[in-house]
Amino acid sequence: MQSNPLHNRLEIPSKLMRSRIREWTLALLKLAAILAALFLAPPTQNAWGQTPDSTRQLILEKIEIVGNTKTKPDIILQQLTVRRGDVITPEVIAENARRLDHTNFFKDVEFYTRPGSETGKIVLVVEVKERRWPYYQFEGGFSDLNGWFFVPASLRFDNFSGDGELIGLRWVLGDHVSKLALGYRRTIDAVSLDIELFGGNQQFVHYFGADRREQDVGFGGARFELRGRRGRLKNFFYSYRIGSYNPEDLVTLTETDSTVNLLPPELAKDLDKTTIGAIAVGITTDSRDNPVFPLNGFWGALIAEIANKQFGSDRGFGKITIDARFYKQVLHHQVLALHLKGGYAGANTPFYERFYLGGANSLRGYDDRRLTPLGWGTKHFLASAEFRFPLSDKNFPNHKSSGALFFDAGGIWAPGQDPKLDDLFAAAGFGFRVKLPVLGTTRFDFSFPLNNVDNSDFKFTVSLGQTF
Repeated sequence: MQSNPLHNRLEIPSKLMRSRIREWTLALLKLAAILAALFLAPPTQNAWGQTPDSTRQLILEKIEIVGNTKTKPDIILQQLTVRRGDVITPEVIAENARRLDHTNFFKDVEFYTRPGSETGKIVLVVEVKERRWPYYQFEGGFSDLNGWFFVPASLRFDNFSGDGELIGLRWVLGDHVSKLALGYRRTIDAVSLDIELFGGNQQFVHYFGADRREQDVGFGGARFELRGRRGRLKNFFYSYRIGSYNPEDLVTLTETDSTVNLLPPELAKDLDKTTIGAIAVGITTDSRDNPVFPLNGFWGALIAEIANKQFGSDRGFGKITIDARFYKQVLHHQVLALHLKGGYAGANTPFYERFYLGGANSLRGYDDRRLTPLGWGTKHFLASAEFRFPLSDKNFPNHKSSGALFFDAGGIWAPGQDPKLDDLFAAAGFGFRVKLPVLGTTRFDFSFPLNNVDNSDFKFTVSLGQTF
């Protein structure tokens, strides 16, 4: 039979196609084998010198310290939270690097790692560059108990001998207070010792009806404090302070800059120069996941203080304060924050040791100290709730701006007054928090008072730091 030429022409390409299909199939099988080898083979070592298997834990074999020509190794180790045998992660290393850097003991701090003596172990290398001379430092921030502060001038001698002590001469500006302080802190195993010599001036705001008046109180003295760092003593502190207080015997009317020296009994009884010696015992706790913008956790403090002649005081009185702050993440990056604060002081407590209410750092929506009775209060209560949310998720939770909806309520009472619900004041509002260079977190609040005081229906305030 004669072959069909057309059939022959079609058969040749089909053979070629079958050959190419076999080649493609073999290539695909080889590619599948390579991918299987990559995914099923034991993991290779990463930059840590260990396997990236998420189920494998890296154990700290040892810590090597280099560059410390004067600082004792134990002083550096005291600042770290990791020890030999601990599980270690990049986040733990970054946190410890920040802790050591924030001591300001050194000009420069660098952390890096290398593989240990066997698989699964790692060596942490801490390299430091020593400070040799005192240095000038500008400081600023927010203290949980004392509010915002500035240190426009500070001469630091930290770690001067290599024993990890903190020594500094600081000019401190805070909420109605200015002082010059020489401070010393030394950490000894599980406790730290703080000594401060101070002198300065504090301004107290009084309201005579609707008239706002100001009175200066000069002070100077010393404070000694022992604070636990770990173990059973971790959350406790004990302090003793002794100081001389000298109130001016006149007050200044803010609007006219005029002065009045005929003061009512609530203030006149406290005008003598007085020495106050007092001991305080306190307990603090902090489980917040971030001190700047906490998502979850609790911060609390309970402080009891007694002043009497046995401690060198001209006046005898007692005072107790409690401060509790709760944080709970809701929805996505939003946070519900709650603050409860209260205090009680004896009737013999001088006005400059009592409590106030009203203002940007207290009950918002009212003028600064406006709700405070003449002679200041001996019983005090404040509750605040805030719904906080970032204005941008970039670098969260270290973002630069956030917003808040808030509600404040509180009351304050003079000696002899019994607290009543009818005496409470309240306010609501919204605000923004922005991290600014040098200043840090700056707070802008728009508040609306829910009680009629001075016929005010709106208050705009600017302050530093969070309210809590």
